[in-house]
Amino acid sequence: MGKHLNDKISAIYRISCISLDKKFESLSLTRAQAAFLISVCEKEGQSQEQVAAWTQMDKGAAARVFKQLEEGGYIKRLSCMYDKRKHCIFPRRKAKELYPELKAVMNEWDRTLTNGLTDLEISMLDNLLNRVNENIR
Repeated sequence: MGKHLNDKISAIYRISCISLDKKFESLSLTRAQAAFLISVCEKEGQSQEQVAAWTQMDKGAAARVFKQLEEGGYIKRLSCMYDKRKHCIFPRRKAKELYPELKAVMNEWDRTLTNGLTDLEISMLDNLLNRVNENIR
């Protein structure tokens, strides 16, 4: 099989990071900020912890990203109704207006990653990656 599976996954991840950082730089965002904004726009009112879990980022790093987004006018953080100790995140107009472009960048990158694959192969890849992800949790 050649390289270990982890080496292949790491290479894909590194190249993806570099490419997405370049694409999001033109929007004055980092890759992490863009991922958080997509999550917040798709499900308003999530707690910081929920978004951090979805992006698989530790709570401290996530809090720093949220602070940057709040200072940039992209989000607002409010105490959650169900637990006043937690912050729920809501997108501001600036984030909502940017959301279609963020999704377009991610969709374009997905097409790059799956170029030459059939719809069935893409579905199989998605299912297999989900299973691998579950294995390591």
